[in-house]
Amino acid sequence: MEFPRLIDIATKTVITIDENQQLNEAVASMHKHNHRDIIVTREGHQYYGLITANDLIRFKKERVEFEIQIKELKIDHVSVIQDNASLVDAFHELPTSHDYLCVIDKENSLCGIITLSDVISSMDPTELIKIQKIKDVLPENIIKQTTGDTPACDALQMMSHDIHDSVIIYDDAKAVGIITTKDTIRLLHNGADLRHPIQEYMSSPIQTMDEDTSIQEALNFIKEADYKRVVVTNKTEKVLGYISKKELLAKVYSRWAEGLKSHGKELEEVNKILEARASKFEEMSQVDTLTGLANRSSFEEKMMDEFERIERYGSQPFSLIFFDIDHFKKVNDTYGHLVGDHVLTSISTQCKTMLRTNDMLARWGGEEFVAILPMVDIEGAQLVAEKLRQHIEGYIFEQVGHLSCSFGVSQYQTGDTATALLHRADSAMYEAKQSGRNRVVLA
Repeated sequence: MEFPRLIDIATKTVITIDENQQLNEAVASMHKHNHRDIIVTREGHQYYGLITANDLIRFKKERVEFEIQIKELKIDHVSVIQDNASLVDAFHELPTSHDYLCVIDKENSLCGIITLSDVISSMDPTELIKIQKIKDVLPENIIKQTTGDTPACDALQMMSHDIHDSVIIYDDAKAVGIITTKDTIRLLHNGADLRHPIQEYMSSPIQTMDEDTSIQEALNFIKEADYKRVVVTNKTEKVLGYISKKELLAKVYSRWAEGLKSHGKELEEVNKILEARASKFEEMSQVDTLTGLANRSSFEEKMMDEFERIERYGSQPFSLIFFDIDHFKKVNDTYGHLVGDHVLTSISTQCKTMLRTNDMLARWGGEEFVAILPMVDIEGAQLVAEKLRQHIEGYIFEQVGHLSCSFGVSQYQTGDTATALLHRADSAMYEAKQSGRNRVVLA
């Protein structure tokens, strides 16, 4: 099997921006070229950074002024690889936090970008993806949804984490529209009034694919439509979930690896890399890379397990604790993001040790955390939350000193949905914030 050169499969239409330019100029360029990402350059240096649509949502949530110079922002670094390197080299070099590599020529000039998807697609020796159906790999995620009259700003906040990069808009029980990170760029570029209802800005109707569609057809659809994910429905057009191109490819890594074993010494090496990366991908899909806690996706799976347990056995319900670091933006603004990251990891480590082994503590996103307590009622969860609150209040963080957190607690009630249960805990936490912070409020 003859592999193509990296430069042959790299995307050569790369948009770049100098780090001395402003963030709003990056948004304008992304909108103009219809790209979700933009490469950041540094004059006179072989340095490349990356700004994504999810970064823009994060900056908006953190109230970053879009007139700020890009070099003042915390963004991901993108590694480089020579254009004459092999696909095996690309596998070794591709990072795990995102899937970009900048391809450079012998003069060290940027000549393209390549993704993990590009490399794996170029190495596929099997017909597996033409046979396997989307329903075989569709994750059991909780669909972010809201109604058409929700303010656009609130809908966009629901996408402030990489796991949720779209929100489905419903009218009664029917899905009538969708808002994505790509729409976010358009709205920010156009200066849209985010106080208006999201139904004014949503894409409608939703383009979906049936659960029995093959993975190959889904990948072709995503590429041709320039979408990041595909929304999946059943025969009655009920939305079952959504899955991205990266997730589709990750789910079939192991089977592709089996198909590669018969292609000689180089492919044996590639197979080892594939298996290792598949294992790493599985780990990444469960763990928040900064804190080491469970991430939102893993937490949602745990919560669905609890719903199934109650539905099957009718045993004692469970409770949630939602908490948020008070005035965390001030920590980042005063001491910098590295100190802020240290605060997040410190709180994660301490709180995790104070919970039971069958409890799960997860990072919900930003400075927000959530814990699920199986077989614990709301009074018991209140005691746990108060214990966490007092410990954090009394702890002295390096450089920062004392901090506090606000807590919201909710308990499963008969007939609850996951969204309703989370919403009650989140609302209780918001009430704790509004009533003075550093306290526990029951839903």
